[in-house]
Amino acid sequence: MKPTFAPALALALALAGCTTAPLSPDRAAARSDCQSQTDQALLTRNRALLFQGGPTNTPYSAGGLVGLPNQGLALRYQREQMIGDCLKNKSFGAAPAISP
Repeated sequence: MKPTFAPALALALALAGCTTAPLSPDRAAARSDCQSQTDQALLTRNRALLFQGGPTNTPYSAGGLVGLPNQGLALRYQREQMIGDCLKNKSFGAAPAISP
């Protein structure tokens, strides 16, 4: 039986149509500001990250995955959540105030 690549091709074509709109300059500046604030807050909370070395100078560092492959995912998730909360607090697209 010959393998067919039709499902993979259909998926690739479907995903090719998925694009995101470019950010406006205001939103890009706000995202950059939120990222820097979040990084500063996380480094302040987790001071040990500044002094933690990578796994390159440890025993068995040439043997593929060192430690857990999901190491650091919780911190990455927390960072993305904090950036999202910061952007929500910037209140883009708020309705203008109506004066009587």
